[in-house]
Amino acid sequence: MTEIHRIEVPLPFPIKRVNCYYIRDSSPTLIDTGINSEQDFEAIAGALAGLGDSVRNLRRIIATHGHGDHAGLAGRLARESGAEVFVHPWDRPRWPSPNHAAAQDLAESFSRFLAAAGVPPQLASELVQLMTARLEGMFSAVEACTPLAHGQIFSFDDFELQVLHTPGHSPGSVCLCNGTDGELFSGDALLEEITYNPALEVGRVPEEYRSVHAYHETLNLLDDTRIRTVFPGHGAPFSDHGRRIAAFRRFHGLRRDRILALLWEADRGLTVFDVAIRLFPAASGLEVYYRVCAVHVHLAVLADEGSVACDATAYPTVFTLTGKGALQ
Repeated sequence: MTEIHRIEVPLPFPIKRVNCYYIRDSSPTLIDTGINSEQDFEAIAGALAGLGDSVRNLRRIIATHGHGDHAGLAGRLARESGAEVFVHPWDRPRWPSPNHAAAQDLAESFSRFLAAAGVPPQLASELVQLMTARLEGMFSAVEACTPLAHGQIFSFDDFELQVLHTPGHSPGSVCLCNGTDGELFSGDALLEEITYNPALEVGRVPEEYRSVHAYHETLNLLDDTRIRTVFPGHGAPFSDHGRRIAAFRRFHGLRRDRILALLWEADRGLTVFDVAIRLFPAASGLEVYYRVCAVHVHLAVLADEGSVACDATAYPTVFTLTGKGALQ
């Protein structure tokens, strides 16, 4: 009989823990992994040992997305077990390469983004160092990955899980759905305790990718999916997923309105950084980077729809309110 076990793996971040799901049957499968640390490896190995199993018996490792807390240990676990690693191809480039040139390219992408956003040079340099230091060592090298595709089926002894491509939190985010029992392994696409902005991808995706648009399409997809229980990437399982979808939509609507209000109140055009420090005056350290990203993804959409004007000839880029976006 197939068994599903939630393993709470510790994280050195404010969020504290990530959920990894061990599906115990004739093809032992782990959904998500934690970061590349001895502590996380021991947490997973200990949990499996408590079930009378072993990391060596894993046959499949599925990453719901390419962030370090969900995929960082995939390489080490695969080497220990010979398990096949699955990730959506849009998130495979997120996993830093041990190649120094690739790491340098990523740091340069961060620097260009922060400069265009109007972040002061000294602060931008500090943020790039913090970002690269955070990523360093978070991932174990993966020799080979099998790409996930929307609609793909994973068969287990007692049920099947269908892959749903759910971009927004990351371009290659996926959920795994047991349509028969209404169970959804949501990764970070749908959480009970955390409301966030869709993530910015620096130097990894086509320029036309808009995470806010993508995420709202994901919310529409999940709203139309029969789901009884959500098994999230963080926090306890929950039901009534429609309530959380509505909360996300309200949150993003309020964020959009607040950005428009700040542009209306300004007596000049504002950079992404200008808006971010007005919206989040208490932000410090690496939080500043994430706040700048949160503002950028909304301004990009507002510019696409004509609610704000973007002066791309200015450096840093300056945004102003248009008549279409003006508040009454």
